[in-house]
Amino acid sequence: MTSWLSSPADDCGAAAGAALVHEIVFDSGDGFIYQSGRFCAEWRPAGASARVERGPTGVLPDEAIAWARSRSPVVIVCEGERGARYSAGVEQPLGERLPIWPPA
Repeated sequence: MTSWLSSPADDCGAAAGAALVHEIVFDSGDGFIYQSGRFCAEWRPAGASARVERGPTGVLPDEAIAWARSRSPVVIVCEGERGARYSAGVEQPLGERLPIWPPA
């Protein structure tokens, strides 16, 4: 049985005000986790009462990143099961220096 997994924003260290793009990964039940090459996007507006805004799901990274960039100057991309982190925004996350998306 295949089950879909994805990296929640908390696992990728996305602070309020940042937009997150994360890859959808799945467990096929054979003991391996597979990367889908498809991504989801969400934005966490600053403010204690702000709700997470869900963006496109199951899209190529360029589409998810474009959506995220339209909402925040800080965009964090988490790739794969372990959530390798990259910056795809015009600003880096506060106090961090992430490698730039796309990875080499």
